[in-house]
Parts: sequence; C-alpha cells; structure tokens
Amino acid sequence: MRSLVLFDVGGVLLRLRFARFYRQAGKIAGISPEEFKARYVSANLPQRGFTGEMRFRQYVKELNKILNAKISYREAEKLVSLHLGAPIAGMLRLKKRLHEKGYCVGILSNVSEFAYKITMKKCPEIFDVFSSVNPRILSFRTGFRKPQSAIYKKIRGYDTVVFIDDKAAYVKEGIKHGWKGVVFTAFIDSEEASRAQDGDMRTPKGAKVARSMKELKEALRSYGIDA
Repeated sequence: MRSLVLFDVGGVLLRLRFARFYRQAGKIAGISPEEFKARYVSANLPQRGFTGEMRFRQYVKELNKILNAKISYREAEKLVSLHLGAPIAGMLRLKKRLHEKGYCVGILSNVSEFAYKITMKKCPEIFDVFSSVNPRILSFRTGFRKPQSAIYKKIRGYDTVVFIDDKAAYVKEGIKHGWKGVVFTAFIDSEEASRAQDGDMRTPKGAKVARSMKELKEALRSYGIDA
C-alpha cells in the first residue's frame, strides 16, 4: 500500500509571527497594529496572493495603499518576511524520518509566490519532499487554495493519505476526499491574517487533534504510520 503523509507549512513546518508584521506595518502607517490588521484582512491580500492572482509588484502597490506610504520592493520584502518565523526543527526531522522509513511525504500549502521565495532563501528544506514523484502542491501554482476542493484533487494515486494542518477547516475538506486528518495545534499563530477568513475551526468529525509532537506521533500511529 502507498501511504502519503501530507504536511501543511505555516504553523506546521514553519513558525508564523504575524504580530511582528502588524507592529512594524502599523509604525510605518502611523496606526495601531490592530487597525493595520483590520485593513490588511479587509483588502484580502493574503487570499489573492495564495491563488497567484496577485504577484509581488501588485502586492506592494496594494500594501502601500493600506500603509498610506511608498515603500520600495526591497523594503516590502523585508516587511513581509517578518511574519515568517523559524522552521520547526522537530517537524522537519519527522518529515525526513517518515521518508527514510519508506513513506511518501508531501506538501499542501496555501502560500504566495513571494512568501515561498522568501522561505526558500531562509530554509529550503521546509519544502523538501525528497523525491520528484512526491507531491509538492503550492496554491499560487495551481490557482486554487485550501479549502477549495480543486487543490485537494491534485493529490491522487495513494491508498492512504494522512493530512496534517493547523486549520480544522482545511482538514475537514481533506476528510471529504477520503483522507485521514490531524489538526495540529502546537504552533498555531492566532494572529495569522488568513485565519479570520478560513471558516469553521471546530474539529471535524473523524479527525484527531494533536496539541504536541508527542500527540502528533500518537495520531499518526493510530492511522498505521510508524512515526
């Protein structure tokens, strides 16, 4: 049987630090972090970046409107990078160990092209799936984002798929496609911009909740994955 363990990125393999982004952006705009966040979410910039609709130049143009400023592309990249924290070392080790044990590992991530490029500069191993045949599904390349059904349909050909994500709404959609699901809450960033727009965050029926690395490994073992 071909088993795939499918990882989200933000909040699962990579720490998110949106509060830092809001604080610095608020300083530039001369408003509170809370007001900047409200404007940023209202402008729907994260979601438009996720689907590839908005490239970096357009993003900077829209960001400058919110900031009521005129920051350069380099300054914008530096600002955006503030919300991208450190890799979660234990999760990267788990991903590699599962590969070494013979499981397929993959990535299913809502990510903009520019956040992807910034992350690749800082820590390319986050997106490593160790084999060209393993799936690396990035929303900006597909034109779809989680929890849209079309991006889940990009994953096919496996007997078992176990999906690890920090957002219950995304796991719920995976379960609809016959997957096993783990809502991993150990590294959630409650300030994440897209979290306010991602729908029902109650744990879906059939999913397991893991509040720590230990609980995540237990959840994987319950699904027949030797973690």
